[in-house]
Amino acid sequence: MDIQRNSVLRRRRLTIGLGAFIAACVTVGALIPQMSASAEQEQYLMQDYMQWNVVTFGDAHLGTRTENGQTTFANGESEGAVAVGGTLSFGGTNTAIHQSTTGNGGSGIGLLANNVDFSNSAAQLKVLSGSIRIGDASQLDVLNRDGNNAQMHTRVVSKGAGPSGDPSIVANNSMEGSEQVISPTLFSSLFSKSSAEQLAQQIAVYPQTDTYGVQASVSISGTKAVIALTEGKTNYWPVDAGTLAGITELSFSGASPNVDAGTFLVVPVSGSAVTFNLTLAGARDPSAMLWVAPEANGIVQSGDSLDGSILAPKAHLDKRAANIQGTIVVNSGTFMGSEQHYFPYKGKVPPVVPTDPVTPVITTTPATPTDTPSTPTETSSTPTSPATTPTDSKTPTHSETTTTTTPATAPTTTTPTASASSNKSKPGTLAKTGGSGAVLGAGVVMIVFAALGVSVIAFNRSRGHRSDR
Repeated sequence: MDIQRNSVLRRRRLTIGLGAFIAACVTVGALIPQMSASAEQEQYLMQDYMQWNVVTFGDAHLGTRTENGQTTFANGESEGAVAVGGTLSFGGTNTAIHQSTTGNGGSGIGLLANNVDFSNSAAQLKVLSGSIRIGDASQLDVLNRDGNNAQMHTRVVSKGAGPSGDPSIVANNSMEGSEQVISPTLFSSLFSKSSAEQLAQQIAVYPQTDTYGVQASVSISGTKAVIALTEGKTNYWPVDAGTLAGITELSFSGASPNVDAGTFLVVPVSGSAVTFNLTLAGARDPSAMLWVAPEANGIVQSGDSLDGSILAPKAHLDKRAANIQGTIVVNSGTFMGSEQHYFPYKGKVPPVVPTDPVTPVITTTPATPTDTPSTPTETSSTPTSPATTPTDSKTPTHSETTTTTTPATAPTTTTPTASASSNKSKPGTLAKTGGSGAVLGAGVVMIVFAALGVSVIAFNRSRGHRSDR
């Protein structure tokens, strides 16, 4: 009977150890996808607009324009893709996909417009690379065959104008027909004005909420402003529209905006009417600069070329001179002057510091209970020695029951999972994944070792009982 009872005890110990190990493996399996998912969440602050040079939620005019009988000769060429959520008009200009977006998850679209107004357009709008996509085709024709029915590059003209008609939109390297070009819901599937407005509002308060960012040190003397940046940080310069309009020269002291160095400048501009009358001096990286005007209804560029992306989803942008070096996201715009150059803002979403303490993530609980089974299991070996005392044999049975509860429940503790979920991002923000991932990893390792310890103890005790026989 003792041999049979010892055999039962050995099987129980092995079952406990294996159960603990399996529970730990299940926990690890649940945690690893969470850590991977957290890492994958990291994204650019302007993620939705990274492929684009210009995005307007309403109307846009590109290139030359005739007003009061006079033609304004201005190119307004975009060296990146353009998306117009309203009505597009144009005059003798170009747009294209920037080569850095090709083969990198880019859409392959050089020009997207919901509607085209040919009556207020002139000459040709050439899409030098990429496809054309139009939402409403009721007033136009999409042609890819000439008068001799030979295939030609895609040409969009007013209805009935024919394959040689102007004004026209012409693709230089695409021969798609209307079945590919006409895309009624494409713009709305890619962009949301309300989301852009929410993003602009959130960025405007980042100087107070981004605990990893810093305030830029700005000194203004007359019409000149000098900015001192902290290298390797996102630097914020909140400024009102009136102050900004009075600055004609902007320079950097020491570190300048630079993506490779991790040094960024974000400028939230308050006010409804914004004027850029700036000349920027010194070296700077346009992809490390972002101008945000959440409440602006009008923006005028009257100075020299402006470096940095613009996010002002309620504003009409009046650009009649010089360049803008960055992604432009506005409600509507007149894009003349010189060119729009493709320099998307490459700053990442600011991390959020968890409100819950991270210490509960470090699961030291499983390590402690694994020591407790050693005491009861030692007592179980004593009653088995006197083979003639059946009453004592009940004691180990009871203590074995006690040990089964503690290790079995401890490894299934899902504290790391709960703590990870408490570190979720707020709308428009992102939880920091680096530190919490390391802590989760430490918790996982401790769980695994605790389970392995239980298994080894059970196995060794099993072998010990064999030697007793």
